[in-house]
Amino acid sequence: MSYFHPRDFDPGQPVLKVPLNRRFKSYVGLKGAYFKFERWMAFNKFIDLRAAVAIVDWENVVTIKVF
Repeated sequence: MSYFHPRDFDPGQPVLKVPLNRRFKSYVGLKGAYFKFERWMAFNKFIDLRAAVAIVDWENVVTIKVF
């Protein structure tokens, strides 16, 4: 499952005054992000959740217990 926020692809968004490390994570690479996303979409097959649920063998799925 993947999630992308629109700001992940908007190089024209306002640049906030935040610490340098946060600014780097938030703004560096935005100009090429949409191209990378389109390439990623083209090279992968996606299905909706209903189809995924139907093909999973729920009896043998590996689970991790988190406390």
